[in-house]
Amino acid sequence: LSETDAILRSMSLEFFPAKDNEGVVLESNVSEELIKDIKDFLREATPSQLEGLCLFQIARWAGTPYHQTLEKPPAPSRKYVLKGFQCGDLKIGLWCKLSISSLPSFAGAMLTLSSFSATLDVDGARVKLERQSFFIGSKPFEGTLEALANLIVERYKPCIRHSWRSLINNSNAVLGGLFSRHAWNPRKATNKTLIPAVLCVWNGVVTLRSEVPKADMVQVYKKDVPLDEAGFQQVLKSYDSGSMETFLRRLLGNFDAKVSDSAQLANYARSLLGSKKSFDEVVDFIISPQCKWTVPALPSS
Repeated sequence: LSETDAILRSMSLEFFPAKDNEGVVLESNVSEELIKDIKDFLREATPSQLEGLCLFQIARWAGTPYHQTLEKPPAPSRKYVLKGFQCGDLKIGLWCKLSISSLPSFAGAMLTLSSFSATLDVDGARVKLERQSFFIGSKPFEGTLEALANLIVERYKPCIRHSWRSLINNSNAVLGGLFSRHAWNPRKATNKTLIPAVLCVWNGVVTLRSEVPKADMVQVYKKDVPLDEAGFQQVLKSYDSGSMETFLRRLLGNFDAKVSDSAQLANYARSLLGSKKSFDEVVDFIISPQCKWTVPALPSS
C-alpha cells in the first residue's frame, strides 16, 4: 500500500528572504472566473481521492452484488505524506469583485444588508500572513490534498481576521464603502499587465504551455467549456466532433471514469452533433451499463 503514497520530506516557500521588505510583496486580483479556473485545474491535475467505489461504479453496478463486480482486488487510494512545510512572511494587496451569492449564505445575507450591493468589491486591502511552520518536530501529515489544504487554511484564519480593518476600509462591505477610502480614494494596483497561464493539463499531465505543440493547444483551449447544459449546447452548436470528444472525456473524468474504446467514443460524439439530446440524457447514458466504451479510472497500484 505504501508504494502508492506520495511522500514529500520537506517543503519551504520564501518571499524576498534576502531583505526585510515592508511593502506589499504580492498584488493579487481575484475574480469568480479565476476561482473557477483554479478549481477546474485542481480537479484535473489531482488524482482521485475517493476510497472504495466511485460514483461511476455505483451508477453502473447498482443492484449487483459487489463481489460479482470485481475482476481483481481494487487498487488502494493514494495518500500524501508531508514531513515538514514552512512558509515565510507574505504581505498581499488584494483586489476582488465577487458575487455575494457565491459566499456562504449567512455571510452573503449580512453583506447584502451592510453593503447595499449584490457584489463584494475590494480595492487593495492589505493582508499580512506571518511565517508558519507545519509538521516540524511533530507527527507528519498523512491524508488527502483536501485535508492538507483545510489544515493550512485553519492556521492562517487568525492572520486574515487581524486584517479586518484594512478589508473594511478598502471595500464596500459597510454602507457601500461610503465613509472609507474605497469610495473616495481607492487603491490602484501597481501593475495591471495580464500574465498568460503558464501551466495546463495535457494528456492527463500538468505541463508547461510552452512545451505543448501548437497543434495540440487547440485541445487545451477546448477544456474551457463548462461541464453543464450551457457548455454542452455550446459544443453542439460548434458541430465539431473533436470538441465533443474532449467534452465527453472531461465529463467522464468527473465520474472517475475513462474511455476504453476511442473509436466508439468518436462514433457517439458524431451522433450527438445536430441531435436534440440534453446534457442530462448524455450523463444518464455514459454512466449506464448500455455504454460499453467506458471503464472506471482507478488509480494505478
